[in-house]
Amino acid sequence: MNWRKPIYLVWPAYEVLVADKYIDPKKLKSKQSGDMEAEEERLKREIDSHGDDFEQLEEYATMLLESEVKRRERIEDKAGTLFQATGIVTALFAVSPVLSGRIWIVEGWRLHVLLATYLLAGIHLVTSLWMAMAVRRVGELYLPTVADLVETLDRKGKIRNERIHSVIVRTKRNEAFLGMKANRLVAAEAYYRRGLIFLALAVGAAAVFSAWWPSC
Repeated sequence: MNWRKPIYLVWPAYEVLVADKYIDPKKLKSKQSGDMEAEEERLKREIDSHGDDFEQLEEYATMLLESEVKRRERIEDKAGTLFQATGIVTALFAVSPVLSGRIWIVEGWRLHVLLATYLLAGIHLVTSLWMAMAVRRVGELYLPTVADLVETLDRKGKIRNERIHSVIVRTKRNEAFLGMKANRLVAAEAYYRRGLIFLALAVGAAAVFSAWWPSC
């Protein structure tokens, strides 16, 4: 059994950091980076060996790149909804005492239990927002630029080959960044769910404590 699994279960953000070491292109070791470059060169040779019939291959490569851009947008949109949902849910729980129509008074050991539960809820909700923000902070996807176009035009020979190779390489590199974004989104959602559970427990316990054990 991996000794890290219990830690992953308790604190998903740690699992995200560990995963980054293996998928983040900026953290790859020299050997891994060299293997990636060798794979890209091999891919270029394969493209050159296909002759001049590249229309379908170029279409597929472009579709892959566009699908990754759409996937990034979906992931970032989901992360953005966590901000709105957290604010709405927190506000609803905050006004629960007012909606109940009575004053909630909790003292003694029950107060300490409530404070601890609220603290856990706050930690998880804040961490959820932090991980949601981290989704957008992950490196930008590799997308075609004007500089890339100029560089391609300056090269002699098979310009179309270079363009297709560039798109495919970007698509492959983007897989790592999209994986990092997805990992952070999954962690943010896990913290959000736990935060809601702790918040619901705290509000429910406050209602029970104030009703069954009134202040003397």
